Amino acid sequence: MKRRDIHMHAVYVQGLNRIWADFMRRGQRRRVMASSRSPVDIVGAPHELIFLEEGHVRVYGMARQAPRLLLLMGPGCLVNTECLEGGQTSHGYMVRAMTPVTLLVRDVTAWYERRLACEYPELYVNVVQALAGINLLFLYRAHAVTFGPALSRLCALLLDIHDTKDCPVLRQKDMAELAGITPETASRLLAQLEDSGCLERVRGGNVRLLDIPRMRELSCQERTLIPWRDGEA
Repeated sequence: MKRRDIHMHAVYVQGLNRIWADFMRRGQRRRVMASSRSPVDIVGAPHELIFLEEGHVRVYGMARQAPRLLLLMGPGCLVNTECLEGGQTSHGYMVRAMTPVTLLVRDVTAWYERRLACEYPELYVNVVQALAGINLLFLYRAHAVTFGPALSRLCALLLDIHDTKDCPVLRQKDMAELAGITPETASRLLAQLEDSGCLERVRGGNVRLLDIPRMRELSCQERTLIPWRDGEA
């Protein structure tokens, strides 16, 4: 995983573990027919590794025994790497599909016999790097929705959506949850940004950014928490 593949302000990551695709295609393909009315939690059996081939899932952190949306993951990502650490969910997160997704599932019992590490050393290195990156991102996202001015958080989120290729369309409710604010606060701040000429709201609840430099100024406090940017060494 190259560092530019993930950055500390991402709300949507994809292709994080693309190197696993060929390995995972030897496993079982599963189609999950999830919807917003009938969401499906993605939970692997012990020693079962799950790779997201198509669609996107939501990653929730557990805060005060209640889930909070922190991250979106798209195709090319392992979605339950905790199984490689002993079969226990140790990160306090849950993965949920709210649209149809295609998964590749493979039993990795052999991992514990060290055969996989010997046969696929590059995969072992990749998953260690990915775990480090995604855990750091996860912790940063948890911090970002807890601290900092609401306007800065919302602007940072909107900029990330603007800069991210193929990011799923987000409802205002989702934007509010990802920014760690209430829907009412999000609506008020979006109206404030629209009145100041920073953005315009379009059909379907989407927004179009009009003044990128000003948005970056407004998000600067949020963006100085961790100085990791795409392309930095």
